[in-house]
Amino acid sequence: KATVSVLYWMNKHVGRITELLKEYAKNVRSTGDSIRDEEEEEEEEEESPRIRTFYRKETELGNKFKEVAQRRFLNCAKILAWDPEVLSFLHEVLSDSVYNDKENKGKKIVQFTMGYDGYLKAKSKMEKYLIARALKMGLSESDYRKSIALGAPCLSHSDFFSLGEGRVLLQTIFELQFRKMTLFQTRLELRSYEETPGCGYITETNLEKYILSLSTEGEIPMPETTDEGFPRYYACSVSRRILFFLDPTKRRRVSVRRLLESEMLRELISLPFDESAEGPLSPQRQAINYNHFIYLARGNTTLAKENMGSYGGLTPIFIDRIFEVMGIINMDYRNFLEFLLCIETMAEDAMVAFMFKVLDITNANKLTPMVLHKFLLHTKNSVDADPSCVVTELFDMLGPVQPLTISLSDFRSASVSKRASFLSILLTHSGLDIYERECSQNPEYQSPPSSFIAPMAL
Repeated sequence: KATVSVLYWMNKHVGRITELLKEYAKNVRSTGDSIRDEEEEEEEEEESPRIRTFYRKETELGNKFKEVAQRRFLNCAKILAWDPEVLSFLHEVLSDSVYNDKENKGKKIVQFTMGYDGYLKAKSKMEKYLIARALKMGLSESDYRKSIALGAPCLSHSDFFSLGEGRVLLQTIFELQFRKMTLFQTRLELRSYEETPGCGYITETNLEKYILSLSTEGEIPMPETTDEGFPRYYACSVSRRILFFLDPTKRRRVSVRRLLESEMLRELISLPFDESAEGPLSPQRQAINYNHFIYLARGNTTLAKENMGSYGGLTPIFIDRIFEVMGIINMDYRNFLEFLLCIETMAEDAMVAFMFKVLDITNANKLTPMVLHKFLLHTKNSVDADPSCVVTELFDMLGPVQPLTISLSDFRSASVSKRASFLSILLTHSGLDIYERECSQNPEYQSPPSSFIAPMAL
């Protein structure tokens, strides 16, 4: 009787039981597929390289903490930077431990020297003074140690032995510490102009701001003959020159460490102490380039091809190629500076590659007699010379590996004076006249290793 009732119930609900069995089978199949997929994924992860455990994705909050910590550290270092009071105390400490040595008995010349024992005493006194000064300013001794690790000036053992053996002049020690102090302050100022705190590099825009701050604050004296807008052009000129040499990849930024190690920054730092300086970064030199641009622009903000014809007697084909290689229609002040750097720095690889690209009108990575002959046709020389003979002399001047074919390596391996003569003959109207006149007086004549274009007189 019970069996009959069960069969009656199953017959009545057979449709529902069939649906439940189908769902169960489907769930079992999907569970097996998911387990199989997980096993395959684990095998793929074992075979594929994993991301290293030290990698942490940068977050906005983490970057904020990093910026705040970097700014706090730089502020502490600026507070601990030496001032005239510290320099005065340093001179007193060094003076207490020196010897008086007469250089010549017959003359009243006294040399103040210091031995290693006296240097250690001065080092101990100076360290105690600087720590007490840091505590007085609300900082800790660890902040002072961190500033020393950053490059803050201090009396170290290596400084004494780097100056020579035996006794060392007091003036030499003091000048070394003064240079270290100037370098440390410059480093802190450059770090404050970084694009993001702690990144270690400074962009061209921020470098211009740093140089502009030096010129506007009076640290770098500007020439009296210039107008009020010259400091902005001066900052642009100096930053573009620095990046031309220190940024060969044209990323428009430079490492702070590489900038500190360069001679150009040392020249820039020494400008406030030498008003008569006439180096490449001096305001007097850059004022000449600025006046040239103003004269050629004729009241405009850019230079056209017609304006460039009066600069150094350049040929029309050379001016057209300059604008074509730079990819510009009108030349602004930045492009004008790059043009000047390319024609003035004859020994730089950047200038060699740029000028070779200008000469290579066929884009064949080589210069043939046809190319040289085309440039010669646009010159206006008073010398009645056969162009084919001039082309032959130009090839003999550089001495290429393959006959009648000048490659970039041939152009780069030639001496600076030969490259200057080569470019002067091809790209200026008076180049061949000057070369023939000088060779008639001196058969071994070579152009000076400087610009192949004569300076323009205003």
